[in-house]
Amino acid sequence: MSKLEKLSPNQIQLMSKVGDEWINIAHSRKDLTIEEIRDDINWIYNKCGLKSPQIIIFDSFLAHKVGTWLITQSGLNSVWNSVWNSVWNSVGNSVWNSVGNSVENSVRNSVGNSVWNKKLEYIEHYYFSIWSYGWESFYDYFTQIGILNNQDFNQITKFSKKGIFGIVYYDKCCFVCKLPKKILKDDQGRLHSTKESAVQWRDGMNNYFIHGVCFDDDIWSNHGELWRKLIKRELPIKETLALKNIEQRHAAISLYGAEQIISETKAELVSKCNRGYDLYKIKDIEPHLLKYKCPSTGRIYTSFTPRSITDAKTAMAWKYNKTVEEWDQLRIES
Repeated sequence: MSKLEKLSPNQIQLMSKVGDEWINIAHSRKDLTIEEIRDDINWIYNKCGLKSPQIIIFDSFLAHKVGTWLITQSGLNSVWNSVWNSVWNSVGNSVWNSVGNSVENSVRNSVGNSVWNKKLEYIEHYYFSIWSYGWESFYDYFTQIGILNNQDFNQITKFSKKGIFGIVYYDKCCFVCKLPKKILKDDQGRLHSTKESAVQWRDGMNNYFIHGVCFDDDIWSNHGELWRKLIKRELPIKETLALKNIEQRHAAISLYGAEQIISETKAELVSKCNRGYDLYKIKDIEPHLLKYKCPSTGRIYTSFTPRSITDAKTAMAWKYNKTVEEWDQLRIES
């Protein structure tokens, strides 16, 4: 059989629908009971030649992580490799043998990566079942267009679509984490709230985000003290600018706004460009502050640039890893 080298218009349209379906599952806030997933998990263990395990469900990622660690100290053995080898290798081979590279890359970019890029893990470095949504959506697409028909994969997909945040397989126990009960996002689909925790779990655990950036004090904290100080504007501007986490610093600056930062710090204008770039020096802050306007939206943004750069246009070119000449050429072409 010849390989599929080009997608039809309907197949192209289906890619976004499949990606959205998996994203919506991850954000569905669906509750979960052992009865709903018992047969699926027993099937997985039977597939690996193992007896049905004890199933333990947790109400938050932290309870799942801590509970799994405590219980597995008794000497349980992980069986994840057996699960992977029993299903995914055959699924992958079926797809690679049936489609060309251009089709594979197109679907990976439009379906799998669109799901991965939604940061569905919620908490940094915590990947289990939710992490798999990216590549499950990739293979699910090929199932829906008739390229793949693997019964084992179909069973796994049916299980995943019931809404599972995390799952860890051990020989005698299977540890499952439910999805959060509430998720709040900004208009760009990023986890965000300045009124309450953006991710709320069923056991009272909370995670705090501003425009997709996590502001939990640490993995054990449930208070979001830094987040609270920022949304109430209680954190001094200079402490905000000195935040070690670069992503947190940029998210915090977006709350305060460029004009307030420049005003409160009495920033000194170093250089001004007629294209709308202003470069400022702030006392006791090592980098310069670059303020610039997006030509398409008119929004004002800020960025930090090296103190050694004293020209606004040069700072803007540096931000995009260009020389001044390359930046000027880009501006001319656009």
